[in-house]
Amino acid sequence: MSKSQKIIIAESSEIIRKGLINIINNTELDIHIINTHSLAGIYNHINKYYIDIILINPTLLLNNTDFFNELLSKSKETKWLGIISTFFDKEILLLFDNLIYINDNSEIVKEKINKLLTQKKTNKTSIRNILSKREIDVLKLLVSGNSNKKIADKLFISTYTVMTHRKNISQKTGIKSVAGLTIYAVINKIIKLDSYAKYLAVFFNISLKYRNKYYKIPFFRYCPYYLLIIFLPFELIYTDRNQFL
Repeated sequence: MSKSQKIIIAESSEIIRKGLINIINNTELDIHIINTHSLAGIYNHINKYYIDIILINPTLLLNNTDFFNELLSKSKETKWLGIISTFFDKEILLLFDNLIYINDNSEIVKEKINKLLTQKKTNKTSIRNILSKREIDVLKLLVSGNSNKKIADKLFISTYTVMTHRKNISQKTGIKSVAGLTIYAVINKIIKLDSYAKYLAVFFNISLKYRNKYYKIPFFRYCPYYLLIIFLPFELIYTDRNQFL
C-alpha cells in the first residue's frame, strides 16, 4: 500500500479553499489535505509531517519574509504552489515552483499538482536558498551604487569574485537588474529603512532630472513625478547613481 501524499492549502478565502479541496479529491491520487490560514499553521505542520506540496496565497507572505525564509529552510524538498487571484510583483511570484490562477479550470489545476508530485526537486526551486553572508555584503554595496571594482576594494576580494557573487545573487533571487535587487533588499530587510529613504531621494532626483532635461516635451512637462520613476531602470544602467545622492 502506497503512502498518502500530504498537501497543505493555505488560503483565507473559503470559496477558493473548498474549490481546491474538491478538485484535489476528484483525482485518482491518494492525497491527505491539510487546511490552514497562516504561515504559523504551515510551520506547525511541517514540524510534524513531511509535506509534498504547499498551496499558498502569496498575500500570506507579505511582511512575513523572514518567517517565510525559515519555512523554506525547514522544508527544502517541499514544492510551493502559488494561488494567484490578484496582481503580485514578479519578485514574489519567483518564489514559487509553479502557479495556479483563479481562472484555471480543474484539469489545469490537477495537471500542475500532479506534475509537482511526480517531478524531482529542480534547480529552479533550490535557488530560493537564503543568500550567504558574503552575497549579502555584495548586495548591500551593489544597491548602494558601488561599481564592481569599488565592491572588490571594500571587501578585499577580486573583481572576478564580485562578478561571481553577483551571478549567484541573480540566480538565487531570479532578479538581474539593480533596481529589482534594490526592491528585493528592502522587502527582505537587507537594507534599512533609512537606506530606503535615501533611494526615495534618488528616485525623486531622477524624476526631477528628466522633467528638466526634456521639459519641452509635453509628456515630461505635465507627467506627475511618480510616473517619471518608470525611467529609473534606464537611468541606473547608463549613469552613476552616486551623482544623484
